[in-house]
Amino acid sequence: MRLVFKQYANGGSSAVETSNDGGSFVKQPAGNREVGQRISAYLEVTCDDNAKGADGLLEGLSWLSEEMGRRKQTFADASARKRSKRGATSRPSTR
Repeated sequence: MRLVFKQYANGGSSAVETSNDGGSFVKQPAGNREVGQRISAYLEVTCDDNAKGADGLLEGLSWLSEEMGRRKQTFADASARKRSKRGATSRPSTR
C-alpha cells in the first residue's frame, strides 16, 4: 500500500492511494487535488498490505509525530526569542 497526503498552503488537502510501485491508482480517500497550489506539507508512506506492514508504518508515524512535535516547539522557542529581542532593542516612545 502507498499513501500520499498533501496539505496545501491555502488550507486544503488531498490524499491518494496507489499500488506500492505507484503505477496503479487505487482511490482518493480524502480531499481534492489542487493544481497550482503551493504544497506546505507532503507525506508519502508505503507498507506491506498486511498487519505487520501496518504495525511498522504506525511505529514510524509515531516517531515522526514525536519528532515534529519537538521541532514545532523549537520553532516556537526561536520565534519567542526573536520577539523578545525586538522588544528589548526598541526605543520607548517619547510622546
